[in-house]
Parts: sequence; C-alpha cells; structure tokens
Amino acid sequence: MMSDNPMFLNTISPGSRVCVTAVEGGHGTRQNLALRGIAEGSVVTVVSSSHGPVVVGVQGTTVALGRGMAAKVRVRRMEI
Repeated sequence: MMSDNPMFLNTISPGSRVCVTAVEGGHGTRQNLALRGIAEGSVVTVVSSSHGPVVVGVQGTTVALGRGMAAKVRVRRMEI
C-alpha cells in the first residue's frame, strides 16, 4: 500500500522504499534516469541521502544520483 503524499527522491530517509510516480525535467534527464532503471513505476530503496549524492538500490543494482537529479524524481512512500 502507498501513501498519498508525493515527495521527491532527495528528501527520502535512508532505508525507505518508494515508488517513482513521475520524472520531471527534459528528455535527456528522463532518458538518463531510465537507463539507470529509474522511471515511472520503478520501486527504489534509498540507501543514503544525508550528504552528497543520493544512493539508491534499483533492480538489484546500486545507483548514485546527484542531489539535483534526485530532486526531479517524484515518489510515493510504500508502506511495509
């Protein structure tokens, strides 16, 4: 079950599991994120987000995103 409050990936606490609801930005940004497995409907687990890049686990791999790019990924928290 998911909550109704959309948030951005750069604001999510480590250990949280979220579903990507939208990627904001131009075609290049969306394509870059899609190549890393981050697109609408993807389930992502936040590994680290306190300082520096936002590190997430997606599709069995670990991906580091710049905070600016992570701020373009709209997500919904998934409840356990």
